[in-house]
Amino acid sequence: MEQQKVVAMTAIGPDGGRKLDPPPYPADTDLTMMRELDLHIASLERSTFFNAATHEEFGAGMRLWIHAWHEVPAGSLPNDEQALAGIVHLRNHMARWARIKRNAMRGWKLHADGRLYHPFMVKLVLRAVANRDAYRERMANAANARWGKSKTLDFNGLDASCIHDASVVNPGVGVGVGVTPKTTGAKPGAAVAWESIDLPAFVDRGTWVAYVTHRRQMRKPLTATTVSRLLANFATWHTEGHNVNAAIDQATTAGWQGIQKPKGTPTKGKQSMADRMHGGGK
Repeated sequence: MEQQKVVAMTAIGPDGGRKLDPPPYPADTDLTMMRELDLHIASLERSTFFNAATHEEFGAGMRLWIHAWHEVPAGSLPNDEQALAGIVHLRNHMARWARIKRNAMRGWKLHADGRLYHPFMVKLVLRAVANRDAYRERMANAANARWGKSKTLDFNGLDASCIHDASVVNPGVGVGVGVTPKTTGAKPGAAVAWESIDLPAFVDRGTWVAYVTHRRQMRKPLTATTVSRLLANFATWHTEGHNVNAAIDQATTAGWQGIQKPKGTPTKGKQSMADRMHGGGK
């Protein structure tokens, strides 16, 4: 551990040592909701790693790749011998890890943020992020084209005259949802443009639109009661430090009707990638 710290400090220090490359994307790049990792089998089979590694080295290397996909930032590994050995189940066999490390870690490079990145894994992450954002944009554009700006609803006052369940939007539930009409002229029972409601700054518009579209496609459209409850939950989860956008993403990709509270330890003070890239849902 101490030796690793010295190497990293020397590499980025002012003493003329090798300067480390900056990380390839933001520190909060998160793909934990993406369950598939496209390894591009043809490219993998042509790689030095595939052809030079023993069975044990290859197995350890694949464990590292799979683990890195759901690290944050995505596609990276910690620069820590004990942690790396633990990922490949060799924490109690450090000598064995030392023997296979060279080929198992082939291609991984230390960057200026103190984490390890593999150039091929970086390409996979960037492609996945681009595909995800493109999907969100398509959903948002489709929603805007269908509903139009004239049906935009104000988050601080949902229109009780144009909701499926007009009986209740509880005023002031956690995030200030009320029943004061903000849109006029809508026919009772008409579908609501839930895609267009004002959202809290921490909720990504594309992520929300994808979920609303998913609910409509499964013939379980949102109601005022559900939206009121969800927004209140979002506010609570965000205050607790949970990644609300990840929870919405998970419900959409998993085909769930409801949105579950994120599991695991909250990350208070940590802004999500969607918040940084999309300006917070506005």
